[in-house]
Amino acid sequence: MSTSPDQRDTREDTPAPAVSTRAVFWVGTVVTGALFLWGAWERRWIADDGLIVLRTVRNLLAGNGPVFNAGER
Repeated sequence: MSTSPDQRDTREDTPAPAVSTRAVFWVGTVVTGALFLWGAWERRWIADDGLIVLRTVRNLLAGNGPVFNAGER
């Protein structure tokens, strides 16, 4: 079985990538993980703020206004 010059394998003509896709994947994964851990460390003490907002929203929806304790203004 012979191939004509028009049906050659074109993979010979394309250069190899300078950086492998596996290296790019791992660098991106490590950078993303490091940014996530840094952000988690910076915001580690504000966990109770969400509960304060939740209680304020519950009071607002109950008709008491945007207050932490019902009856206070």
